[in-house]
Amino acid sequence: MESPREVRIAIALSWGALAIETGDRLWRRATSPDAHTFVNVGFFWGAGIVAFAAFVAFFVLAASRRHNWGRVALLLSTLGGWCLWYFWMRDAADYAWWQWVTLVSATAMELVALILLFSGRGAAWYGAPPAPARRAL
Repeated sequence: MESPREVRIAIALSWGALAIETGDRLWRRATSPDAHTFVNVGFFWGAGIVAFAAFVAFFVLAASRRHNWGRVALLLSTLGGWCLWYFWMRDAADYAWWQWVTLVSATAMELVALILLFSGRGAAWYGAPPAPARRAL
């Protein structure tokens, strides 16, 4: 059974948000003087960014293949990321205008993706049993 349009849109939005956020994190790492203070700081910071992106990519891939646990893991990782950003938010003056645009864009994409995955036809697709495969005669 092919996924409904809502799920395909949500998965595309999730990939887009992941790309935007990972690019922003890598940009901040590359321009931060703290990352270049010691060799290990920059290395482990970059490794953490890549590892986080890999986990979220795995969740998006699992959700696209109709695994309900992937959809729930995507929800939890998104909500966790939002909570971490809220608790460790930098001063608003530290953000340039384009950083606000990327932050708001990625957050809006994640929110719309979660709404599409957990409501309407998207949610029904994860709840319905998969159609049996037809055998060729």
